[in-house]
Amino acid sequence: MTGALGIIAGSGDFPVILAERCAAEARPYFVVRLKGIADPALEAHPSAAIALVKLGATIRRLKQAGCDRVLFCGKVIRPPWYRIRLDWRGLTAVSSVIFNTWWHDDRLHRAITQYFAKAGLPIVGPADVWPDLLIGEGVLTAREPSDANWTDIRAAAIAAIAVGRTDRGQGAVVRNGAVVAVEDRDHTDGLLARATELPGQGGVLAKLVKPQQDRRMDLPVIGPGTIAAAAAARLDGIAIEAGGAMLVRRAETLAAADAAGLFLIGIDPSGLSA
Repeated sequence: MTGALGIIAGSGDFPVILAERCAAEARPYFVVRLKGIADPALEAHPSAAIALVKLGATIRRLKQAGCDRVLFCGKVIRPPWYRIRLDWRGLTAVSSVIFNTWWHDDRLHRAITQYFAKAGLPIVGPADVWPDLLIGEGVLTAREPSDANWTDIRAAAIAAIAVGRTDRGQGAVVRNGAVVAVEDRDHTDGLLARATELPGQGGVLAKLVKPQQDRRMDLPVIGPGTIAAAAAARLDGIAIEAGGAMLVRRAETLAAADAAGLFLIGIDPSGLSA
């Protein structure tokens, strides 16, 4: 493809990282900053602020910018329907595909993917554009998991796969072999915040792709903020899916993990969930 890359940006620094990378690589791009959600730092990039579910305005602006494909990134906490003001294209999408999927992440992602593709803007994933973001298998930090940690890793992987099947989240925290928290609509930040409030020391966060997930959207992302939150929760480390999770600000993230005494490991969940 020869056109610009469209980036639809939710909250967090991941959209900023991708926009910065586009600029550094001289890659044509345009950012749709979801109004009231996206990081203000994106205002420094070629962009426009458009409200959530204003699909008509979003598609028009992306095409005006010469985009021929679209990438979704960042977090979005979906508001209740009664707070949303739809444009005509958004209303059409709601009535045709989105209404029954609003509170189901994977179904909603697939509906959005189909809708944008019909409008001539196929969806790509960050890893399709930058495959080097994907984590490989093995330990990436100075600290390695102990035998006790591996017990927690296996239990957390199984729990993460189970919650993934419900389409509610991608992660789980296990401490001393017991599942103490699973991801819900509050994303990883909320999961780790809940884990921080629980008693005890040690444990593992596992983040895995949902079994039914469209891998172009919402792959697990680990960065410095995840490390800080895991350290605050007094965890021993983080296990993420090799080839299915992305590591951003790699040098900074790994340095932060080493400084906090955490391990970070890429795992193949196929051998852990049986």
